[in-house]
Amino acid sequence: MVYHPRPYGAGYAQALPTNGEEISYTLPFGKQTAFYIPAPKNEQLPSRLWVAFCGNGSLALDWTTILAGYPNPNDAFLLLDYPGYGKCQGYASIASTRASTDAALNTLAKRLALSEDEMEPRLCAIGHSLGSAVAIDFARRHRVQRVVAIAPFTTLREEAARVITGPLSYLLSRTTTTAPAWLKFANEIQKRKSRCSTGQRTRLSLCGWAAS
Repeated sequence: MVYHPRPYGAGYAQALPTNGEEISYTLPFGKQTAFYIPAPKNEQLPSRLWVAFCGNGSLALDWTTILAGYPNPNDAFLLLDYPGYGKCQGYASIASTRASTDAALNTLAKRLALSEDEMEPRLCAIGHSLGSAVAIDFARRHRVQRVVAIAPFTTLREEAARVITGPLSYLLSRTTTTAPAWLKFANEIQKRKSRCSTGQRTRLSLCGWAAS
């Protein structure tokens, strides 16, 4: 009803940058493929690893159109497709997306020879539209430096109503609410910030609004 999975077409053949690589792993619902774009200064580990979640109907490699002009040479990107999207098997749901995201992160951490404690302080999350909810959910479950939500929505039912009209949206068996998640996450950020030094403080960004 809400998810619109699609595979990669021929036009995506050259989308992955020459320094990018596929991150493949297998879950109970099938093989999954994410994409890692290392920092341009890839002789060292990235200062930040942006975990990127695309909008509904979009694919992970769509992010590459804006990465060419990204200014920070010390940042890397992990571009994720939802189960059923791109090269990923299965079907997108809250549970399967969480499982796939965490498995992608664990697979990349092993490839970079980083422990969880070494990886998590580098994490940032960015999401567009539907991906903003996934990014917020990811940030609630992991230690992150920053979260950027582009064109977020309030609930999954609200998003469904926009696509298929209000009455049909009530056929959803489960809805995702992002607003309370933001409040809870902001609370966690404030608590964490009080335990950090000035240089370690977390910054939370939402379309120009920030709590720091």
